[in-house]
Amino acid sequence: MVSRDGGHYSPRSVTEFILKDDAIEAIAEAKRFGFLCVVVSNQPDISRGDLSEDELTKMNDLMTSSLDLDDVIYCTHNDDNDTGCRKPEPGMLLQARDKWDIDLTSSFMVGDSWKDMEAAKRAGVTSLLIDADYNRNLDVKYRVKNLLNAVKVIDKLVSERHQVFKEE
Repeated sequence: MVSRDGGHYSPRSVTEFILKDDAIEAIAEAKRFGFLCVVVSNQPDISRGDLSEDELTKMNDLMTSSLDLDDVIYCTHNDDNDTGCRKPEPGMLLQARDKWDIDLTSSFMVGDSWKDMEAAKRAGVTSLLIDADYNRNLDVKYRVKNLLNAVKVIDKLVSERHQVFKEE
């Protein structure tokens, strides 16, 4: 997130795009646990004319060359021309489900905004919120300090689910 005009927004250039310090380790850990790693991201600045497709491609290339991701799905619509894919709608999660044959009820979404949490809820996905100053007002079941912590919590939740299944 970039602070701009008193709010928090997506970067508009590759120079503003910074991977979180723990992202490489977190994705590697998730992959070791056998998780599929898919990024779903609203990028309305494309349709608003504030972000070029070329800059988004550069950011995507930086991210995918640094992280062992399985897929990246973007919604470039703004509020005026959304087709159901822009979070908080679940469209990108449903697209990932269809493409990768994902069981959403056994899946997890890690995000930092109410739109992420709501998209997960609408898709039947368990969500974890990365704590930030701008989201402290959100009431969520799982709040984590960073992406690496999220992967560890997810691993624990999966282990607990398997334990419950074994006991039944």
